Amino acid sequence: MATAHKELSIHFWGTRGNTAPFRPSVEIGNHTTAVELRAAGYPGLLVDMGTGVVAAGNAWLAAGVREFDLFFTHLHIDHLQGIFSFAPFYRKDCRIRLWAARPDLQTSLATLLAAPFHPVDMSRMPARFEFTELPETGSMPLPRQGLQVSWGPLAHPQGCTGYRFDDGESAIVFATDVELGAPVSHAALEALLGTPFPAGLAILDGFFTDSEVDEFADWGHSSPGQARQAVARAGVGNLWITHHHPKRTDEQLLHVEQAAAPSRWARDGMRVTLKGNAIAAVT
Repeated sequence: MATAHKELSIHFWGTRGNTAPFRPSVEIGNHTTAVELRAAGYPGLLVDMGTGVVAAGNAWLAAGVREFDLFFTHLHIDHLQGIFSFAPFYRKDCRIRLWAARPDLQTSLATLLAAPFHPVDMSRMPARFEFTELPETGSMPLPRQGLQVSWGPLAHPQGCTGYRFDDGESAIVFATDVELGAPVSHAALEALLGTPFPAGLAILDGFFTDSEVDEFADWGHSSPGQARQAVARAGVGNLWITHHHPKRTDEQLLHVEQAAAPSRWARDGMRVTLKGNAIAAVT
């Protein structure tokens, strides 16, 4: 009898490194970083609040969800652009837990959601907010989601956090905004990718092409080639590239993707499901 495996999926609600206003992007998408992680049969969680989180919030509300767990990689504005239109913030029947490995999450969000940037202060929003400061590196169970989450620091200006989500059989690592070519230790990312077993899927920064990444040292981003080397060292079987350059058209990104095969490009709206740490579906 075949073994029944758990299912662990990631849903990409936004995959750009910044908004792409030049024209509609049908293939890749225009929305900035927001992803959903979900173990089958459990509530999901969200990572980052780029513009993609607006559609995520609307979809979850329509499905009857009233409790939200939001994890943040960092607080650069492209990862917060959806905060102003995230509908659950404006509902008194919603409970929202916010997690980040930094002490200024609550004050930073309150600054954005206040004059002169926003007409409704966060203190006046009817949702129930709970803020949790995580240590720089750590791991903890998420019983409500049926997952274990681990995290650690990434090489990026003002810092960034990478996450590993594990259901005991499969693991997905989400490490956007990391400069893999920076002359610093990448031990935290290496641990996320490979411990206690190699992740079945890694989603890594590929903002620059291999030919241009050296020109932009210290910008905090990587190339597809650097991402492939990182996952190969950890024994990770599958790589999806995210945080796409906002000035690249669909055609340009598809050309770079074809050259980087078998790596794949994350796309707005795409869902990747793992069973037994192997990719079972891409929809």
